Amino acid sequence: MRVWSAVTALIALVMAGLVGQSMYLVRSEQRQAQNATANAAWVIYQVEVELYRLRATVQDANAAPASPEAGATIQLRYQLAMSRVGLLDSPDVAKLLEAGGVAPGVVGDVVDRFTALGPLVDAAVIGRGRAELLRQMHELDAPVQRLTTDALQSTAQVAQRNHDRLAERLDQLHAVIALLGLCFITLIIFLLLRVRSEREQRGRAEALAREMREAREAAERASRVKTDFLTTMSHEIRTPMNGVIGMSDLLLQADLTADQRQLAGTLSRSAHNLLAIIDDILDLSRLDAGKFVLVPAPFDFTELVTSVADLFRPQAATRGLKLETHLPRAGLPILEGDSGRIRQVLLNLVGNAVKFTERGSVTVEVTLEPATERGVLVRCAVRDTGIGIAPSDQQRLFSQFYQAEGGNRRRFGGSGLGLAICRRLLDLMGGVIRVESVIGQGSTFSFVVPLRLASTPPQQSVQATAAATAVAANRPKLPRMRVLVAEDNATNQMVVRAMLARLGQTVEIVSDGAQAVEAVRNGEYDLVLMDVQMPEMDGYEATRKIRSLSGAVASIPIVALTANAVAGFEELSLKAGMNGHVSKPVTLAALSALLSRFTPRRSDAAQFA
Repeated sequence: MRVWSAVTALIALVMAGLVGQSMYLVRSEQRQAQNATANAAWVIYQVEVELYRLRATVQDANAAPASPEAGATIQLRYQLAMSRVGLLDSPDVAKLLEAGGVAPGVVGDVVDRFTALGPLVDAAVIGRGRAELLRQMHELDAPVQRLTTDALQSTAQVAQRNHDRLAERLDQLHAVIALLGLCFITLIIFLLLRVRSEREQRGRAEALAREMREAREAAERASRVKTDFLTTMSHEIRTPMNGVIGMSDLLLQADLTADQRQLAGTLSRSAHNLLAIIDDILDLSRLDAGKFVLVPAPFDFTELVTSVADLFRPQAATRGLKLETHLPRAGLPILEGDSGRIRQVLLNLVGNAVKFTERGSVTVEVTLEPATERGVLVRCAVRDTGIGIAPSDQQRLFSQFYQAEGGNRRRFGGSGLGLAICRRLLDLMGGVIRVESVIGQGSTFSFVVPLRLASTPPQQSVQATAAATAVAANRPKLPRMRVLVAEDNATNQMVVRAMLARLGQTVEIVSDGAQAVEAVRNGEYDLVLMDVQMPEMDGYEATRKIRSLSGAVASIPIVALTANAVAGFEELSLKAGMNGHVSKPVTLAALSALLSRFTPRRSDAAQFA
């Protein structure tokens, strides 16, 4: 019985396959014929529609005062009509008309008449002969309508023939299907014997599903643990880095000898390099964990490119390099996207170009693809005349921890994470990055990213303002304010106090959120810098309590001052009622830019620091 069942099943499967294949071929042939017929009929219909549109355009031009725009519209409409007429020579149209018994000369007559309108259209563009053009188009109505009618009749005939052919094929298949019925009855008997086996398999599948569910839950728990770890590490690493970078910045502002300034500068550069590596590792971890969230907002792409170039221009000048930017002459519109991540990509590419170029130039070129309903495509290319990259290295250049030639790591430094992060960020934004390079001649790194056209003007953030400010600490006429700082870390208290004092501000320090609420309730302040992770009461809860106070103190500006650089914390700060967000390590430039956004609230405050 087992052999018979196998043979029966094989025969049934083969016959089912043949039937299915036959049905597919019949349906496919019918669909192809229908598509060809529909396309041909649509082309003919479009010719008639374009004739009516052209005539309406000429009539509108006659009714309106003479203008170059009216002539251009007539010319454009005629060109569109001729593009449709040109499609009448397609094989699908010929087959359709032939199937309906339409004489070939009908199409040629319509094409010739449309072509003969060309000189009249040229005259009509400059306001002449429009009446004659209208008369000729009226005479063209009859052959065009006749062609459309013939096409519709041919379409109906072709559809009927296809239907008859399909019915004939189906009749042939009915006998085969009846034979298959006998095979299926035999298979049912065989399948009944398989019921017990299937029950056992179902039990095993359910057990496997439970295991997979438990594995998924374990993976989700691991992902949450990883997210918590990233949050903690971001805070715990950036907190001491705030002290190192802040103190080094303050030290550089002091009156130092040349040797002391060199040592302090080395300390500051090393601290910033270490922070960049930490940020790269945290970014890569968030990308791997799927916790990276893009924050689209309106921004000025021109300002973004210019600020990045201005940031590296002093370094390029020191190396004897020429750093240029080429932007569209017509300018760039205000776009919507995650400007911070686009800036991160551009900073990496320009920084690499300056680092790996010893002589010559670095050029940043931005071009814009035509706008569509979904937005625009922005192409940005960074070209240098540096050392170049071997073809064998270009394929692996966007891998993690990879650098072209091991000697370059020792010579130029770097973690090998920047380009890998750039590729991952552009993937998230729907973009792509590529490289072209010749050894000894230079490299071109280019990326393309789709962006939407913004409906609202961009809002400049504290960080963007700080980055665009070359020497914010020396900015004149900062408003003199009384600033309350809520910070539990003693080193950070010292850093922020010294920076604000350097900027001419009056500072008061508290160590937790509860003290901050009490100080705002009983004191007079112009601004509150609020750490979000503090004992007793965190910054979010303290902000909510301050916003619930009565009187003018409830509206005091509050800015989050936090070491958390994980995505989502800025949104939490805004939801809690804060007015902004500044990530540690904080620089004099960031604080100066922040203070310039606010004005003193107290009537007895001095005007300027």
